[in-house]
Amino acid sequence: MLYGVGIDERLVRGWGDNLGCSVGSIPFRYLGLPVGANPKFKSVWDPVIESLRNRLAKWKTKFISRAGRVVLLKSVLNSLPLYFMSLFKVPVCVLEEIEKIRRSFFWGKDPCQRKLCIMDSAYLQQFRAKLRYLQFGRRLQIFFHPSSPSGVVAKKGLLHCVGKGDCTRFLDDHWVEGHILNTSFPRIFALAANKSGLFCDFGMWENGQWKWNVKLRRNIFDWEVEQFDSFMLILNSVVMMATRNDKVVWSFDTLGKFSSRSFGKEIGKSSYSDPILHAIWKFKAPPKARLLCWQSIVRKLPTRDMLLRIGVIAENQSGCPLLGYSKKYESPIFLVDGYGHMAKVVKYKEVWQTTFFADVWHVWEARNKAIFADTKSSYWQVLDLVKFRTGCWVKAFSRASPYSLLDFHVNLFSITTCGSTMEKNDHNQQWRPPDVGSLKFNVDGAARGKPGPAGIGGLLRNNCGAVVAMFSIPIGVLDSNVAEVMAIKEACRMVNEKLDLSSSGIIVESDSLNAVSWVRHPLERPWRLLSHFQEIDLFLSTNGNRSIAHIKREGNCDADKLAKEGVIHSVPLSIWNL
Repeated sequence: MLYGVGIDERLVRGWGDNLGCSVGSIPFRYLGLPVGANPKFKSVWDPVIESLRNRLAKWKTKFISRAGRVVLLKSVLNSLPLYFMSLFKVPVCVLEEIEKIRRSFFWGKDPCQRKLCIMDSAYLQQFRAKLRYLQFGRRLQIFFHPSSPSGVVAKKGLLHCVGKGDCTRFLDDHWVEGHILNTSFPRIFALAANKSGLFCDFGMWENGQWKWNVKLRRNIFDWEVEQFDSFMLILNSVVMMATRNDKVVWSFDTLGKFSSRSFGKEIGKSSYSDPILHAIWKFKAPPKARLLCWQSIVRKLPTRDMLLRIGVIAENQSGCPLLGYSKKYESPIFLVDGYGHMAKVVKYKEVWQTTFFADVWHVWEARNKAIFADTKSSYWQVLDLVKFRTGCWVKAFSRASPYSLLDFHVNLFSITTCGSTMEKNDHNQQWRPPDVGSLKFNVDGAARGKPGPAGIGGLLRNNCGAVVAMFSIPIGVLDSNVAEVMAIKEACRMVNEKLDLSSSGIIVESDSLNAVSWVRHPLERPWRLLSHFQEIDLFLSTNGNRSIAHIKREGNCDADKLAKEGVIHSVPLSIWNL
């Protein structure tokens, strides 16, 4: 195949005829990738989008459960674009299109299918008619609760552009970017004589210039002077225009015009990531149970309040079907009572984590039966189902579990407090002393985040288990992998500096597979960490009886405690007990 770049096509065809080969044009496809095309164009990514849609066309969404869709998303749809992404940077518009396809598949959206409306149409028409007569800022604030992430963005984005000052509340409205005076200056607000006055009530025009006249109920004290000076500094930086009317602008747009696109971007920037949302997917429970808990936390479940609003259930069914409360709940009962409990579940045993998911699943199932099938379940029936389901799920995820389903049913509490893992105590996982005449240095690293405040710790013990040396050191803001390598490095440094140990056999044990693998395979070491391995290589080359080994986390508890203490230490600790 002959391709011409910047050459007349007729000339290339003539060469092709003389050489006896076919002629192609750029761009062309090679191994499924476009060669010579600009990856910034959306059209180049059309095959990726088309492959996603073709794959979805083969799956019948209405026959796949929502938990099954999560599995398909993770295993199939997420991997389809990776081939292109490994070579080309993805344009933002393509990422948005891929996310739109994934979201539509997960929620089961079909353009030909009627959506479930969560608001009565008659009420919606009345709401729209009322909305026409409200100002833009008041309209936007109606849709969002002030404490919600979207409400915070709406409140921050609506900025009053002051002109004459006859439509802007001086202390309550957001007219200074980044400040609402009643919250930024609480003492001045408390002393203000006119707390609800308009902007024009706090000054006047004199000879074409605006003069401030902020009246207070009393003279300010010395400790209030600093706040008052900051208050006046902000006021003096404002430029007034007497010929312009007050208006509300959208501060996240250069032209001051509101758009759903800019609003969505700001929500994406300001939205927080709840740790429990990530922890849910790591717990040992079926996808359907984990998905149910996730939907509850992000409030994507059809609650009774919503079902009542759209007419699926009657007014007399607005109470809790299990407890008989007459009060309507905006969220499911297990979310009202259990969200704070779930935030602490990571501290408990794995069996209890699974028990929580089983509890949520069967409480939700019992509520649905009471609402739609008019079948009420007693407390003991739900409890028995929770015990049975916990046993089934635990044995499915941990086949080595020594407990039977009868054990779970008879005394579930004794299982949840029996050791730190699902299996019975295994002596092979405990720390083993070294041989006579040798030493063992157990090390570990800890980090509170990726990256986050980190620390390292370790202790050197002899064959009798006596501690010869120990360290617990803060190392700044790093991730856990770097902390693990630095823990090994610190142990090697301490041993290298002790000439008395130059001929001793020493084993350094770490519970990090990555760190141990990098020590054993120098070509796989990250280039950012190469300087740390110099001390480790010196340790290994000094004596043939030295090695770096891996140990399970259960046998490295003492070093783990020292590493976690190092995170909170302000002064490094390093002790020898020779």
